[in-house]
Amino acid sequence: MADPVADTEAIRRYIAGFYAAFSFREGGQPNWDALRGLFSTGAQVIEIKGGEPQSMTPPEFIARLRSRIAHGELLGQQERDVESAVRVLGDLAQVFSQFENRGNAGPGGGKTMRGVNAFQLVRQGGRWLCLTVARAEGVGPPPAQPRPAAPALAPRPPFRPPGGGRR
Repeated sequence: MADPVADTEAIRRYIAGFYAAFSFREGGQPNWDALRGLFSTGAQVIEIKGGEPQSMTPPEFIARLRSRIAHGELLGQQERDVESAVRVLGDLAQVFSQFENRGNAGPGGGKTMRGVNAFQLVRQGGRWLCLTVARAEGVGPPPAQPRPAAPALAPRPPFRPPGGGRR
């Protein structure tokens, strides 16, 4: 019988690895080998822009990303999981991962964007692999704004029970 805690921890490591492979510094490249190794045979990457899903295979997704980098449309990006929900049933898992992407998108400089990745994972050969990932940018809560400091509270006098506390 599978260990739900171990499965969830392994999936969280998978998600961190996905974002690490996808991220790269300006002048660098994503970890192409790691990206290719994250997907199961027949996997699909679905990008949703303006309500229109665009489905592609992982090699098509990687080719498109390579083209954006080669044409100077994307100079670097750091992407990370902000919050995720993991649900595991046997050898199948669903993960909703809210992410933050800090990218340098060519002319015009960097920007920070949030979105969500909805992963369907399958356990194959003792490891988790992606069957589908549906990606929607601009979805999710805005980055947390610093809160103003709370006003200082006046010290309270020590508690004294009625009658002075003596019997």
